[in-house]
Amino acid sequence: MKKLIFLAIAFIVLLAYSCKKHYKYIEVVEVKSGNSVRLEKLPSKIITASSDEEAYLIAYTYICHSTKVFMDYTEAEEPTQFTPVEFLLFKGTDSVNIANSIEFKDKDIKQNAIARQIFNMPNYVKIDKDLAKQQAEKKAIQKEEMQKKLSKLKEEHDDVSGITWYYQKYFTHYINTNRISLYIGKKSNSVWLRLKMTYNGDNWIFFENAYISYEGNTQPIYFDRYNDRNTEIEGGFVSEWLDVDISKDKEIINFLYDFAKSTQAKMKLSGKYSKTRTLTQNERQGILDVLEGYDILIQK
Repeated sequence: MKKLIFLAIAFIVLLAYSCKKHYKYIEVVEVKSGNSVRLEKLPSKIITASSDEEAYLIAYTYICHSTKVFMDYTEAEEPTQFTPVEFLLFKGTDSVNIANSIEFKDKDIKQNAIARQIFNMPNYVKIDKDLAKQQAEKKAIQKEEMQKKLSKLKEEHDDVSGITWYYQKYFTHYINTNRISLYIGKKSNSVWLRLKMTYNGDNWIFFENAYISYEGNTQPIYFDRYNDRNTEIEGGFVSEWLDVDISKDKEIINFLYDFAKSTQAKMKLSGKYSKTRTLTQNERQGILDVLEGYDILIQK
């Protein structure tokens, strides 16, 4: 039974489609070249309709749209290539233009209704220009905001390596200090983000692990103990530090945003002994400044 119903529906659809007629629609336009004017036919379109009346009204809609586009460009004082003149309508493979011979009830009324609807639409050229202007202004504002954020950073270019380094401006992060900071490296289209944590004191802590935390939330910092971890003794004081690329660790980068905004932000280096300290306002603000700068540079 279901199969018969399906076949019946398919037959009805096929019958309805087979009742449709195909028409060829061609616009004739006026083309100006210097002081001369010539008429030219644009590529044809196929109209599928159930009657000559329906095909004619579809064709009339097309020519109204073309005329509206021409009017909009003229009003917006934009150069136009074509001026619509008339349209040709051919039935099937017939070579006779039937556009001017089709008559039906209320033809003028139906044409006028179509024309009113199309010609009362806003000037889309002006809308596009206004939208483009708004987008350009928005882009300029965004660019200015981006430059302001980047201006918060200290920029240093290394001519030998070709790398431009970006640091926060609040302090110079020497290895013989107890600090934490971020900095950015950029070379050609490559941009990377590094995290630096340093300890300086009278005694070794021999750290093997590093953590950052705020308000009960803790994030371990993963590093290579042979490549990212360093030590030094100078003037009777011990310096231990790590300098690690965190560019690919989105979890740490996301954590750093909330970490830097918290007044309870802490860093901890832990090994045989441990050193924990609360970040200063400058350290936290410096991290935020660099994170914002990094977001901008990776988008460029």
